[in-house]
Amino acid sequence: MPGLIEGASEGTGLGHQFLRHVERNRVLVHVVDISPIDESDPVANFELIERELKLYSEEVWSRPRIIALNKIDIVPHADFGKIRERFEALEMPLFPISGVTGDGVEALLFEIAKTLESAQPPDDIPVLLPALQARADQSWDVERTDNGYVVTGARILRMVEMTDLNNPEAVRYLHRRLERIGVIERLRKLGALDEDNVRIGNNEFDFSEER
Repeated sequence: MPGLIEGASEGTGLGHQFLRHVERNRVLVHVVDISPIDESDPVANFELIERELKLYSEEVWSRPRIIALNKIDIVPHADFGKIRERFEALEMPLFPISGVTGDGVEALLFEIAKTLESAQPPDDIPVLLPALQARADQSWDVERTDNGYVVTGARILRMVEMTDLNNPEAVRYLHRRLERIGVIERLRKLGALDEDNVRIGNNEFDFSEER
């Protein structure tokens, strides 16, 4: 999970732009630099990431996680032993690796594959939904206009904003979410046909029955 910094859950740095990509993963892998250039504490760095994840979404934070301790090839054995003991206390799957020599990488990949098999299916994970506040307005509406249809509502607009519209799979997932919420059915009832124009915020879509 590169690029996550303190305050990301509040939008600092890449902020939500980065965190929304984390939501798409069934399993999270922390690749921890055990010999940071700035000489910071690897455990403190890990805990910072964990804290930002939990602040952003407890559902994301609760997903299976694996820790990969990187750069074991350059850390003295005695120093590494102390670091490893501290991480073992966290009681998460732990794999010492070297990105340079490849040591430990195969075992890490096997663990990831095994964990993915037991994790939730992709369609059950809200990968494109923002972490809504409990009191957030979730109402929405659909209106027929001379140019097609307009869908309004802060919740729907946020979903579209968090979707990579250049990614066909992401757009299909957005369509499934809109159908579950009832937006697609409302469009049908108002008479929407394939390729009719549907506007959500500043984005325009062609209505489609296909997911």
